[in-house]
Amino acid sequence: MSVIRLSNTKASEQSKHPVWNRGQKPAESSTPTSRPLESMSKWMERTADPQVVSREAVVLVLVGLPARGKSFLSGAVVRHLKLLGVRVRSFNAGELRRESGKAGIEASFFSASNAEAKQERERLAMLCCEQLLQWIRAAPAGTSSIGILDATNTTVARRQRVLETCYAAASQANQDNTDAAPLRVIFLESICTDERILKDNYQMKLSNDDYKGTEDSSAALTDFKNRVEAYEAQYEPLQESELDLFSGQNSDVAMPVGSVQIFDGGQKITCCRTGSSLVAAPMISLLHAMHLTRRLILLVPETDEHGRCLPAKDMAKLLTTIEQQEGRTIDVICGTSKHGVKIAQHLSGVKSEWSNTLKQRPRWRTAMVVIMMKMP
Repeated sequence: MSVIRLSNTKASEQSKHPVWNRGQKPAESSTPTSRPLESMSKWMERTADPQVVSREAVVLVLVGLPARGKSFLSGAVVRHLKLLGVRVRSFNAGELRRESGKAGIEASFFSASNAEAKQERERLAMLCCEQLLQWIRAAPAGTSSIGILDATNTTVARRQRVLETCYAAASQANQDNTDAAPLRVIFLESICTDERILKDNYQMKLSNDDYKGTEDSSAALTDFKNRVEAYEAQYEPLQESELDLFSGQNSDVAMPVGSVQIFDGGQKITCCRTGSSLVAAPMISLLHAMHLTRRLILLVPETDEHGRCLPAKDMAKLLTTIEQQEGRTIDVICGTSKHGVKIAQHLSGVKSEWSNTLKQRPRWRTAMVVIMMKMP
């Protein structure tokens, strides 16, 4: 079962952290203080206007090792928010690298000891961030925008540079006295230690542009695992103290920073300081229903090509056969037609090796979904 822990720290309870030099980790302990009241008051006034209550600019910064489902999550968020009418776009640092002629590059390019390659990776990541902020600045008046920075962002130094760049953009908008939507940064970290999920993700990575067309899949898989190990050697998990980078500054600019951590493809979600964002709310709701495991969906008609209803016993036989092949229970979603209801009633009594009846089958164990449809 997924778990959500909300930890939206109030302004009076936030911790003050000194601004650290680039590349330096944030302090472990600090003296409690509050964000400057004038700054936060101005931000709240801009978001409290009834006519622009949902007007917001969010930079969603992905964090995590390769093959942890970051791009999958990014694509899901983009589709979901577009469906809700939110202006959203993903900016992928890996695609930018491949477009610059570095597709299929070896794992040594991602090693922390490769100073030249590290400088190039940083340049591409920050270029991606600049393109994202430029896209947000070009948003039509009165609209909300979410820009997704799809990169590993595995070090404190990288995440600090992203925050500094976003803060500079917010400060510039404030100086220009533009009617830009209030800027917010949310880190989304995907943490996965489930070997089953990782094995599937590694295999899917072999079909991307870095390894597409490779004849020796075993060598390609070895190279990708070496890339993951290179990132693991420099990986610094996201800490809550990183969210307070600008909390101690006496500035007229308020840029709230929050975080979401998703574990093992949705088994647990931890949210911090995201509760006041109306745009982030549907995104977090989506993540709560997320899964990274493969799922097969069968579409089965209620009638044959001649319009005759298919016997319920045939559906029961199909159900039993699939369960034996998959080794687990499945879900069945039937239509509301009379025949669909009759099939559902019949299938509800079908015995299973993994549960007593279909009604008792938990959805979180679903390996396959059979959807009964009525032919037009």
